[in-house]
Amino acid sequence: MRHYPAVYMPDSVVGYKYKPDSYDTIVNPAYTSYMWGNEYGNFDEFHVDLNENKDYYRIVFIGASDDIGPYSYIGLIREKFRKLNCRIQIINASVDGALREVERLKFIKEYLLAYEPDMIVFTGWVPLHSNLVYRTQYKKFLLDYSDWDARSQIEEYIENTHYQFSWFKLFFDYSYSFRLICKYYCENDNTVTKIMGHMPLLRNRMRASEYLEQVIRIDEFKNLKRLSMKESYAALRDIGMFLKERNITLVYSQKTVNDQKLKDFILSTGNKYFGSDLETKGDLSYGEADGHTSHEGHKIIAESYFHNLVCSGLIPLQYFSDSIKTVAQLNQ
Repeated sequence: MRHYPAVYMPDSVVGYKYKPDSYDTIVNPAYTSYMWGNEYGNFDEFHVDLNENKDYYRIVFIGASDDIGPYSYIGLIREKFRKLNCRIQIINASVDGALREVERLKFIKEYLLAYEPDMIVFTGWVPLHSNLVYRTQYKKFLLDYSDWDARSQIEEYIENTHYQFSWFKLFFDYSYSFRLICKYYCENDNTVTKIMGHMPLLRNRMRASEYLEQVIRIDEFKNLKRLSMKESYAALRDIGMFLKERNITLVYSQKTVNDQKLKDFILSTGNKYFGSDLETKGDLSYGEADGHTSHEGHKIIAESYFHNLVCSGLIPLQYFSDSIKTVAQLNQ
């Protein structure tokens, strides 16, 4: 069964972010991983002392669920630079949640400037999407909701539906076999489940699903919007100019494709572009169990992005160690 980490806190600007100094695990059908938040509320074990003299070139990555975790390509890139003794810091400030590029751009303005980055690598789709959804926990339930004022009502619903005595709750809490029956019932739609739906304990399918997943979703896509290309252009150009005024380079990155048309569009906004052709390497996800990139896929992305960073000409040569400086010079 899935387990969602209890690490979220609602935020009025970007919807939600991670609690500082939090720890929990992610469990899904494909893998189990851990999430360990640092003192700044990012799931990155790397500690940055913002009070020390900055003698590094600092790169902050911000993406979604495919970019977080201890085994992501971002951590692999950091390890490569560390082994080569380069004065280049890699920070992972990604926050899970698909179709939220606009919220990630807001996150850059609100929270990433504190890192004093030299470069921000932003992953997402074009056209951009916006989905202002709030996320937090109440007891053992994860809450996803689109109305800022709805939280108290959801908590009351949980108390009345899931914390009052019922035969369903009694059987679910103390019978592993009944949990398996509920899992089959909630994940399938066939003749058997239609018959099961007439059983007194399973008539409320939504309650069974919520109790099984421990997630309450209320209109989670109510605020979803797909921007036009014109709106996407304006948003990317605005954030690029905002960062350029602060001597920060914005790089838009796309992990699955290396598309010339997309590259031309991004460059026209005044920003930089990194592409990777993961799509051509075959299926490097966890398959039907989970569509996120596998460990092997992250290794391939890391190689591609490491090459992009070294050969892009964006990082001043003095931050590279002698062992790789020549390579950087030859390719810039």
